[in-house]
Amino acid sequence: MYLQDEMARAKISLPPPLSERKHHLFCSEFNTGALALAKELKQSDIFVTKGKKASAALSFTTSVDNLAECDHMLVLLDERTWTSGADTAKFVEHVHVAMRIGVHICCAHESPAVVGPLRHACDFALMFHDDWTPAHLTGGPTNLYKEMDVALKGEEWRKPGLVALAAKLATSARERRPIKVRVPASYEPKTGANPWAEAGGDACTGPGAVPEPINNAVEDARTSLGAAAAMVAPPPKPAPQSRSSDEVELVSMPPARTIPPPPGLAPAASPPAVAQSNPVADFVSHRRKGLFPPTTQSHAQPTSLEA
Repeated sequence: MYLQDEMARAKISLPPPLSERKHHLFCSEFNTGALALAKELKQSDIFVTKGKKASAALSFTTSVDNLAECDHMLVLLDERTWTSGADTAKFVEHVHVAMRIGVHICCAHESPAVVGPLRHACDFALMFHDDWTPAHLTGGPTNLYKEMDVALKGEEWRKPGLVALAAKLATSARERRPIKVRVPASYEPKTGANPWAEAGGDACTGPGAVPEPINNAVEDARTSLGAAAAMVAPPPKPAPQSRSSDEVELVSMPPARTIPPPPGLAPAASPPAVAQSNPVADFVSHRRKGLFPPTTQSHAQPTSLEA
């Protein structure tokens, strides 16, 4: 079911890059998954394609030499962003360059969900861990998270996230606002090989052959939901038993209701009393004697049991 004017059905009209710029997005080659997300956004059906408000084709580049010709730098936040060894250190340098030029930085976060394929999703709170985002990028003028990030999920929730991302790109292009980046002496760039490179984990959708996720919230949630469903499952209903044709169900009849006479009329005379008898006992007694059961006595000619 869809609602009128909801995000999943919206269409975005993306204007061309601002004057003297060539690209909408810069995607760092060391931000694993950013380029795949840009391609996914371009291939989606969320842009206006006809009429006066037809969207410009989404343009992006991975060359840091062209960073000054871009409206935005796309930063994909997932479990790979700050855990890619020396590639993370190179990505941080690209963030520094974008801030010094004044390029607007747009963050998109792969949020955990219990449905859909693995997307390297992680809890956003992990971004503030000491061994993830460098401290000088989490506060002050160089705070990477001072703007609200765009949450991305899978399955039916994917398209609303892409629409929100495209809408932000269409409305947040601006003049340059350079930032003086001062890297503290305590900053230690990451070193070592990128564990995600060998897994070919550049695709932001689809399971892929990836190492065990750093954040296992999605798998834990799936396991918990499965266990909960098994615990609350109702017991199976017993199959209805067929009734034998020889069985007879005895149904008690409600007592007869006496209707009072209309006002002004004398009550009708009571019929003569009829001797009470037990039909079952009479039937059994007469059958033993080889006789037929007694006939039903009329109210006009009452007969006692002795007669």
